[in-house]
Amino acid sequence: MTDSSGKRKGKYHAPRREAAARETRRRIRQAAHELFLSHGYAATSISEVARQAGVTDRTVYLAFTNKAGLLQSVVETAIVGDDALIPVASRDIWTEMMEAAPRLQLALFAADTTELYARAAAVFEVAEAAADGDPEIAVLRQSGRRRRLSDFRLIADSLARKGALRPEVNAEEATDVLYTLASDGTYRMLVTQRGWSIQRFQTWLAETLATSLLGDFERQAD
Repeated sequence: MTDSSGKRKGKYHAPRREAAARETRRRIRQAAHELFLSHGYAATSISEVARQAGVTDRTVYLAFTNKAGLLQSVVETAIVGDDALIPVASRDIWTEMMEAAPRLQLALFAADTTELYARAAAVFEVAEAAADGDPEIAVLRQSGRRRRLSDFRLIADSLARKGALRPEVNAEEATDVLYTLASDGTYRMLVTQRGWSIQRFQTWLAETLATSLLGDFERQAD
């Protein structure tokens, strides 16, 4: 669109509007995060989120469509630690992980996984509880599990290509081991329920994965 002088209108203010929209989404997401953790998903209304974020109900719906979409955004932001639309497997830490020697690769994976769960385990628990009573959230849960399994398969395939896996372990079984030991459920059982420190969990995960997956030479390598 142009004005009477032929100049395009609105371009100067577009970055400012986009920044304001991102900030509004951030406030809504933060309010939802706090309310979901304190009240649970089912007991939290869009109106409560809107009030805490200082916006209207309509603004929340325009930004996230519905409450399920809002929870999905809260979970996805917790997973990556920010609101940048970059998949976990495309981030720098994963590039470093894939290029590392096998034992270091698993140590980096354990560190990244532990950091993720320290940040997001409580949100995952809310989403798990919500999925049991909400079909839309249940679909999102299944999608999240498939993505996580796909990410773990990347690690397993990388170890297989390096010839690092135990002779009796193939990439599919390695994926299952990663999926089981590095699950948020395992983290919650050991850290939240059994009182392990975060550092103890990280060390245990790295060592247990190395013992379960790597051949003798790789386990002994620095």
